[in-house]
Amino acid sequence: MTAARIGHGATIGWANGTSPETYTTVAEVVNITGPGFSTDALDATNMGSAGGWREKIPGLKDPGEIELECNWLPGNATQDASTGVLEKYNGRDVDTWRLVIPTSPTTTWSALAFVSAFDPEVPVDGKMMASITLTLTGQPTLA
Repeated sequence: MTAARIGHGATIGWANGTSPETYTTVAEVVNITGPGFSTDALDATNMGSAGGWREKIPGLKDPGEIELECNWLPGNATQDASTGVLEKYNGRDVDTWRLVIPTSPTTTWSALAFVSAFDPEVPVDGKMMASITLTLTGQPTLA
């Protein structure tokens, strides 16, 4: 029997910077993608590289981005320009963000990140959506 699980119940939000830390959870997230870790491949080819083959070494690690898709709620405190992700975007805030995945035991990822994109969609015959991109900076904590 498979051990696969659905993502229903996952949450993502930012820390308020107090002790103990509390998090504001972004409302009505419908999809979370990432983070997508990557490592640069640096060319280390030299005149003595065997057989004329390129040689590569691992460079710096990049923590990547997390992309959120939400039901867009312009007046919601977690999405608006006064206290929500739009305020985070406008303020260029770098905060601790936490992604909680409902596994057993719970999987929690946290990282410093900033809102690098906010892209609303307002269709004539469909629900309003917003895509939010978080750009991670530094080493994430995976627990």
